[in-house]
Amino acid sequence: MKTKGFTLVELLVVIAIIALLMGVLMPAINKARKIAYTAICSSNLRQWYIIAEMYTMNNEGFFWEGWDGVSYPDSNWWMNALRKYYADIDEIRCCPSATKVAWELDGSPGTGRLPFRAWGYDPGFFGTEDYGSYAVNGWLEHSQRNSESAAQKLKYWRKIDKVKNAGNVPFMLDAQWIDAWPEPSHVPPQTQDEPANLGSGGSHMVRVCQNRHDRYENCVFMDGHARKIGLKELWTLKWYDDFDIGGPYGKGAPITAWNTAEWMIPFKAY
Repeated sequence: MKTKGFTLVELLVVIAIIALLMGVLMPAINKARKIAYTAICSSNLRQWYIIAEMYTMNNEGFFWEGWDGVSYPDSNWWMNALRKYYADIDEIRCCPSATKVAWELDGSPGTGRLPFRAWGYDPGFFGTEDYGSYAVNGWLEHSQRNSESAAQKLKYWRKIDKVKNAGNVPFMLDAQWIDAWPEPSHVPPQTQDEPANLGSGGSHMVRVCQNRHDRYENCVFMDGHARKIGLKELWTLKWYDDFDIGGPYGKGAPITAWNTAEWMIPFKAY
């Protein structure tokens, strides 16, 4: 008695049908994944805002001081200041699009800074338990650094109840480093994969201009709402009270302003 089986032609037809279905389904699956990543990222940022709000409630409305030249573990980075409020919630540290810690992948502690990587252990600054892929707005800090000029010191918000137009003031957002002090003149990244230069001459916009959500990134603002923001929109936010949103890359900037960042030219203008 012969056992009936597939012929080669029938098998090839089945494989072709499966391949066709996968070709149809994969774009939908990828789109759903991106939507889910965006939603999770936004939820993470909202939780970070709540954590920071609890901190200010327990500290007379003041934000943390920020790094003051003191080495870890006594430094005043926001990760240290907020630790007791988030220590058991590892899930909110990273955007789902940037969960791998750069130094673990690249083998160089303190040097890995890339848009689709998480920042992590940097000797002298913070410990091995600190990692993430978000940055706080450095201009919120209650800074006490003597190295800053009088003009710089005036830019800091310092207290939560001093923040004006809170719905346009970033608290935390997608980033490749732990914090940023953007200025209107700070240049955009030349490519979407440009690592941030942490030296004094580096653009702080490169730290936070991350193409993690298809021409957008996530941000939570000082009124507590979180949303996607366009990458060019970064230059129109009120990082500090006198931040010039009409600067060289701000509102009404000509398309030629992005000539050094050609990858951003097609993006939505604000």
